[in-house]
Amino acid sequence: MSCDWRYHVKRHVSLISRLRDMKTAVEAASEHDLIDAAGCEDLDRLEAILKVNPRLPRDSALDIAAWSGRMGSVKALIESKANVNCRDKVRLVESDSYSKQSGWTPLIKAAYRGHLDVVRVLIRAKADVRYQAVRPDYVMFRDDPWPIGYTALTAAAENGHGKVCTVLAEAGADVNLVLCLGRIEV
Repeated sequence: MSCDWRYHVKRHVSLISRLRDMKTAVEAASEHDLIDAAGCEDLDRLEAILKVNPRLPRDSALDIAAWSGRMGSVKALIESKANVNCRDKVRLVESDSYSKQSGWTPLIKAAYRGHLDVVRVLIRAKADVRYQAVRPDYVMFRDDPWPIGYTALTAAAENGHGKVCTVLAEAGADVNLVLCLGRIEV
């Protein structure tokens, strides 16, 4: 039986190509799985995904965990070096561009939902309590003098989360900004 080396090389190249495609598919699925595990607080799956792919982006998963109040997921993601000051990309109305500088942080999301323990953990992890995002009711008009000003403290105050407000104020949030915007009565 003769051995055609070209057949084996071609088969080997084909196998390598398929393995590369599979690796790409696994990485894409892993980010989705990471987000799902964080939102469901499936800590075993979350930690397994983080071990398999240590370079996987963690910002979206931290956003979901903070919004959902998933303390275990938030802690695991912070320990794995997730960016506690990551920002949503927000589409501004008059512009089709996206701005990383205008989105909500995990701290704003946790404060908005009143997740006190998550807020504390994010503050301990050096989340920026003074960051100002675009207001949720903001529509970009040319004559709007102040499109920003929505902070974690504003979010908590507007939604009646007094204990969260206290924690944020003690951490150095700008109480004067909330009063200046006229949104909260003292």
